[in-house]
Amino acid sequence: MDGYTLFLIFIVLLGWGGGAILDKFATNRLGANPVIFWNVVGYAIVSVLFVLFLLKPQELFAKDPMGVVWALVSGAVGAIGGIAYFMLLANKDASMVVPATAIYPAVTALLAFFFLKESLTPTKVIGILLATLAVYLLSI
Repeated sequence: MDGYTLFLIFIVLLGWGGGAILDKFATNRLGANPVIFWNVVGYAIVSVLFVLFLLKPQELFAKDPMGVVWALVSGAVGAIGGIAYFMLLANKDASMVVPATAIYPAVTALLAFFFLKESLTPTKVIGILLATLAVYLLSI
């Protein structure tokens, strides 16, 4: 893996891992619904700054319009998952909720196998099983 890829992976891990703790601090004080709102506001601020400073206007619509539809549906589905996540976090321990919801890449691998015809190698199957076991062990 090149350095740029490792840097971005680090940013994702820091953002999502650190964000989960911040989410729990917030839901402990506010409950799920206000945190959902303020989380969206924070996300919107960063997203607008990204669009203003890093995205070229012609990149928004110049490509495949169906890609825009898929992106909108992805955002809506992700929002539904995010709402459920905050509802869980408001009522359960972060040490259980975060690992249990972190198994979503296994769902992605299975869906990619069925809908995108990507390979599901024995190594990936073992990884999914081990990830499931890890979630179980972290949640007890």
